[in-house]
Parts: sequence; C-alpha cells; structure tokens
Amino acid sequence: MASIFVAIKNDSEALTLPNDGVTIFLHFDFLSSVGEDENCGRLDDFLYTSTDQLADFLRKAGATDKQIEKANPVVWYPASVGTALVTKYISVLGRYHTIGEETRTEALKELKMFRAIFEVLEQENNEWHLEMDI
Repeated sequence: MASIFVAIKNDSEALTLPNDGVTIFLHFDFLSSVGEDENCGRLDDFLYTSTDQLADFLRKAGATDKQIEKANPVVWYPASVGTALVTKYISVLGRYHTIGEETRTEALKELKMFRAIFEVLEQENNEWHLEMDI
C-alpha cells in the first residue's frame, strides 16, 4: 500500500523500525495544511521526489538529463529537525478540531513511529527526508 516514509541518509539502527505512514500518505495535503496553520511547518516541505520519478515528465518538457539532475538535488535534514517537527504535529493533532477520530488515532500512531526513528537518528547524528512509496 502507498505510504510516506522516512528516508535515511546513512546506515542506521532505525532501519529495523516500522516506517510506513499509510494514514499520513492518505491525508498528506490536509496534515501539511494543518501544520502550516499551526506554525509547525508543512510536512511536504520535507518531501523528496526522486529524480527517476520526475525524469520522464521533465524530459517531455524539454529538459536534458544534466538539467534534470541539477534541478532536483537531494536535500537531507538533521534528525533533530524531524524530531521537533513530528513532536509539534503530535501536539497539534491531539487537539485539532476538524479531524476524524480514526484518522487522528492512526496519524498520531504513525507520527510517534516516525519520532522513534528520528530519536535513533539523532543519537547517530544521521540525516533524513520524507519520500513516498507509491
């Protein structure tokens, strides 16, 4: 099933942890909007789409392989940024008024799972970004 996951830059103990945000994927735009409204930052600001996924579209638009590679650099974030981000989201979603209870429960469970990953990454001084598995 499609999901959002934490991509990890270097080998990590966190690779053994569950890492599939299905509910986050299904409600990604909504959750990002909530984060923006609540001054948490948008989840989609941390989403990286691989060059392979973009290449066909960009080639059809006339871009060369060199231009495509230059236009889509991989960006990694410190683990502490991830921990702070999901901690804010957990706090906000716990009280947010226009989210269904089932969605809230599942999204909070997945965000807590991500926080556990970020905590390991912090100990390792590792980096991350979000990716989609579709």
